Amino acid sequence: MTVSYRWLGGVALLGLALPLHAQEVEQPWPLEGAGAYVFLSGDYADIAKNGGAAGGLLGYRFTSRFWLMGSFASQWHEGETDLPSWTNYNYFGMLGYDALEPGFNGDIILYAGAGGVSFDPRVEEQSRRTYFGLNGGLKIVYDFSRQAALTLNAVAIVAFAEQEFIGGSTWLFPVGLGIAFHF
Repeated sequence: MTVSYRWLGGVALLGLALPLHAQEVEQPWPLEGAGAYVFLSGDYADIAKNGGAAGGLLGYRFTSRFWLMGSFASQWHEGETDLPSWTNYNYFGMLGYDALEPGFNGDIILYAGAGGVSFDPRVEEQSRRTYFGLNGGLKIVYDFSRQAALTLNAVAIVAFAEQEFIGGSTWLFPVGLGIAFHF
């Protein structure tokens, strides 16, 4: 229990050391790289384990509140006992809404989008299949300078897959951290 209090104290100290005034980020083009832990649900969770992910995002703020974003991510999941491992790829176009008024030191973006999710089992008997998907999530952005920001991302993805392939439609829940650069 002591370790968790030390960790929380360190995060609080770091938060006090960072600038607290708004950074007035004027560049509308963020480019973000992120890593995440991916939780699985449904029948897909019976054949694969939770895993990791890495990806990127390119966005455009076209008003003070609204964003257009495109993302790509690759996910890796070990198979359950005697089952193959999986690599998933997802590609989404999204529309986001910043819930914070302009002038804050960051953004809270609620977003939703559509795209595709590819499931690639690492066995030669099966090939990669891509299905239509929807996503929605929350992105918390902390601008620590005019050029860079830290991000916290929580996403829900549903892929409308075939029943005989991975057990039907499945949900993926990536949660992770990233760094964004403004251009």
